[in-house]
Amino acid sequence: MKNDTGRTMNESATEAPYVRRRNSFRVKFFLVAAGGVLLALILSGIFAVRNFTSLGQDASVKIEQGLTAASHEYLSNYIRTIAERTRLILDQAFAESQMLADVMQVLVDNPQDARMMGATLAQTAAFSSPLVTKIRANEAIWAQNEPPARSVVTIWKPLLESDGKPGPDVLASVQDTAVLDLLLPTMTDNGASKLYMYIVGPHEKSFLRLSHYCDMAAEFDKNYPGSTSADFWDYFFPGIVDCWKQLPNTLAPNDLRRTVTTTPPYLDAAGGGIILSVFHPVWKSHPDKQASFAGAAGMDFSLEDIVDLVRDVKLAKSGFAFITQSDGNVMAINELGESVLGLKMMTSASGVNMKKREFSQSSQATVRDLQLPQDDQVHSKQLMLTNAQGQDNPYILTLLRLPSVQMWEYRQNAGVSPAAHIRDEYWTLGFVVPESEIYESLSAAQSEIKNTLRGILRSYGLVGIVSLFAAILSALMLSKRMTRGLSDLANAARRLQSKDYAVRVNVHSNDEVGQLATVFNGMADEIQLYTTNLENLVRKRTRELEQANAEVQLLNKRLKADNLRLGAELDVARRLQMMVLPKQAELDAIDPQLDISGFMRPADEVGGDYYDVLRHRHLIKIGMGDVTGHGLESGVLMLMVQSIARSLLESGAYDPVRFLVLLNDVLYQNIQRIDTDKSLSLCFLDFQNDVLTLSGQHEELIVGRSDGRIERFNTIDLGFPIGLVSDISPFVATQQVDFGPRDVLLLITDGITEAENKDGEQFGIERICDSLQKRLTLDAAQIQEGIVADVTQFIGNHEVFDDITLLVVKRIQ
Repeated sequence: MKNDTGRTMNESATEAPYVRRRNSFRVKFFLVAAGGVLLALILSGIFAVRNFTSLGQDASVKIEQGLTAASHEYLSNYIRTIAERTRLILDQAFAESQMLADVMQVLVDNPQDARMMGATLAQTAAFSSPLVTKIRANEAIWAQNEPPARSVVTIWKPLLESDGKPGPDVLASVQDTAVLDLLLPTMTDNGASKLYMYIVGPHEKSFLRLSHYCDMAAEFDKNYPGSTSADFWDYFFPGIVDCWKQLPNTLAPNDLRRTVTTTPPYLDAAGGGIILSVFHPVWKSHPDKQASFAGAAGMDFSLEDIVDLVRDVKLAKSGFAFITQSDGNVMAINELGESVLGLKMMTSASGVNMKKREFSQSSQATVRDLQLPQDDQVHSKQLMLTNAQGQDNPYILTLLRLPSVQMWEYRQNAGVSPAAHIRDEYWTLGFVVPESEIYESLSAAQSEIKNTLRGILRSYGLVGIVSLFAAILSALMLSKRMTRGLSDLANAARRLQSKDYAVRVNVHSNDEVGQLATVFNGMADEIQLYTTNLENLVRKRTRELEQANAEVQLLNKRLKADNLRLGAELDVARRLQMMVLPKQAELDAIDPQLDISGFMRPADEVGGDYYDVLRHRHLIKIGMGDVTGHGLESGVLMLMVQSIARSLLESGAYDPVRFLVLLNDVLYQNIQRIDTDKSLSLCFLDFQNDVLTLSGQHEELIVGRSDGRIERFNTIDLGFPIGLVSDISPFVATQQVDFGPRDVLLLITDGITEAENKDGEQFGIERICDSLQKRLTLDAAQIQEGIVADVTQFIGNHEVFDDITLLVVKRIQ
């Protein structure tokens, strides 16, 4: 049996199952359900990984900031503690030498009493030791007392007379200081770590009294050949007496008696290690003229306590400390520190053996160029050092300058400058710690975050597979039942297509499928009715079409008029929008230290992007925003934002958080009034005192530094979309961004980053940064034009879907 189309009922019956198998709604339902679950799992996994990664990054930043602050505070406190302990050691030595100088000064001020006490002590066995002259090659070379004696008295050859004995005035001066035998041994044994305490006579009688007793003349003759034939001061400390003799011209008497002078650190020839000679000159008063030099109290002070203090400093695992002189000579450091800083030891002989370990001779370029602090504050910075494998490793260098001391300095071949002078000498204490050890806990936390993320991904993958399997099983079980009514409708539709107008569908339910079956039956009734009354229906439809045509023509006329009116309104809105944008002359007058250039190109007649630069009194406020979508409503919202922002600034709303909250409140009420669903991303920057205060949520803030670096600042946590809710105060925060000379600030909207070329590739933030970086030395207008040119070239002939807006602010000075 054949139907009206010429196909048999058997052919239709055999074709229907085949169609259902390949294109049935049941198969599509199954694919959609399974695909939807799979897509939901993938998207939720992406968002979960992204949020966890962002959380991990934020946690790393917080940990890094906390570690940096804590380590800086720890190093600052620790270095001040070590500096104070070093100063206490020096102060103790200075105080003891001052004590000896005060006793010697009393003897000088009271010569009769000194002579009486000396004569009395000379009569006692414990304090009398005769001077013996040393003869070599029939020539007297020195005179010195012999043990047992509490101190050694040494008189050099220039003070001996022709008979080889000291002159009467020299012997008298020696006897006048005999009372010091009561004091010198006790002071030498106690207090600061020292080798000797001694006194030296004036320039014309520079005898030596030293405790404890040793064969000092023989030691000098052995270690310093020729010293016994010269004046003590001229041989060992040339020019120091001449420098002291200038002091009465510049200092008051009380200050004159509190003058302490040190030598540079040197190696003791007798094996006492690194020492420092500390002198206090003693003065003799004259009624008719200024005070004259009467000798000096001295101490050979051992620096081993300070060296051990510095060497024993423990900083993390491999950090170390050092002390350096102002000329870069490192006096104290451990072996690891010498190796890390690339220092090498040199010893020079000039009267005394000077130990040199100078920064200028380091194998590390950064150490050779190191600048020591010129104030008393703690200074910290990064120091790049190269290890034995040639790898650059960052270190944290902390420096603190110690209080000054008066130091004698002698320069051979000084030219026109004085060969000897006394100057302020500053020692500098330094701490060096590897950055990797300071941030070791940060690395461990980052590693733990990565391990946790991998565990979450594995767990999520397992849950996803189980969920997908359950969804597939549920879809298979429910698809047949849910699609039974649709299958009946499909079969009925095919019969209706074959002009079987008597076909009807049994209604099995009251859901949407049942309603569709009822509608189908009604439609089949109408088709059956229309086929029997086709002519009447054609005439009726003709009249209806003619009436509809007339209405369409009328609507076309109205639409044309409306289009003309709307075009005029859009043109007015576009002009208003361009009028309220800041003109270049206005931008140039904002501040002489800022070079500003802006650009906006709407995608439609009216754009939804916003930028502005406002100044009110001492505050400069820079804004950048992007209304959702574009067109008339977006442009109107942009105008509202501009007006509200200017009004708030003129009213004195300087606080960045309150400013943004008030702007949102006013704009939200306007949005409710005009009944639109649009909102906008918006951020503001307040420029004041070399700092930008950033608030609001928008695209990333990009800053090009004067040294060529590019920094990006995420605003996601600084605000909330404007106009969505009435109160955004819980979401608004601020961030401080340094903005120094020759730095460049770049604000953009997503129309630039999301601009596409013909291949669908987006311009992206990295290209923005590259375009800015290669133009950092240009002025703001050239930077803006260059970036726009790069974006335009990238887009080519492809359609522009969004507004393109950017603002360039360059700090001139």
